[in-house]
Amino acid sequence: MRHPEKVFDRRFTGTGGGLEYTMYSRKTDGSPAVQLGTGRFGTISPDGQWAITVGFKAPLQLFLVPLGVGETRSLTNDAINHYEAHWMPDGEHFIFVGQEPGHAVCMYMQSLEDATPRVVSSEACAPRAVSADGQLVLAECVGAAKWKLLRVVDGQLSDPKGVQPGDNVLAWTNDRRLWIINSSLNSARILRLDPQTGLREPWKEVPLDSFSGIHTSVITPDGTTFVHSDWANFGSLRRVYGLR
Repeated sequence: MRHPEKVFDRRFTGTGGGLEYTMYSRKTDGSPAVQLGTGRFGTISPDGQWAITVGFKAPLQLFLVPLGVGETRSLTNDAINHYEAHWMPDGEHFIFVGQEPGHAVCMYMQSLEDATPRVVSSEACAPRAVSADGQLVLAECVGAAKWKLLRVVDGQLSDPKGVQPGDNVLAWTNDRRLWIINSSLNSARILRLDPQTGLREPWKEVPLDSFSGIHTSVITPDGTTFVHSDWANFGSLRRVYGLR
């Protein structure tokens, strides 16, 4: 069985990252990147003021890092190894995947002010994106069914309808559909999927200026901006304009 950190730790490296990696914030206008500090994952709060990062000393803890003026502070201080965290839309709670010593991997919910997390799912899954209304979490799971939907109110997991082999699910749209990407060596096909009905709607095909294929990619909920790196130059990011 693979170690949970190897399953859920999707770390991305680049020049200047260092042994413990370094987090940066960068606007899409081409201005210089701003160094935030050491850590990984760096999910940004809904108000754009903070990032949650994962540290490197065991047990792995979460930190709250300001994107502007301010000081980094510990968000957790317990025996749980924290592998990845995502903000809830209210900006006051976050969901993360972690593992207590001697226990299985779980998904937890916690508030910024309360240091006591609660288990929301005991399945071996990691949160990847939270819907705009905060009711559903897209989760990536270990096993045959890679993608699951977590209902926050009761922790129930279900299979999103319409997901096909080879689909990479990126994020939620503003209207509770999912952004899907299928990429080849010279193009990326972006679709919108209704996970309740399975309806797939082809949206855009983005030509790539590299024949190595996409390494990582993100898209905004409204679909106005798509940013990706490719395998040949995954230290560089490319922004695609004119999607809407």
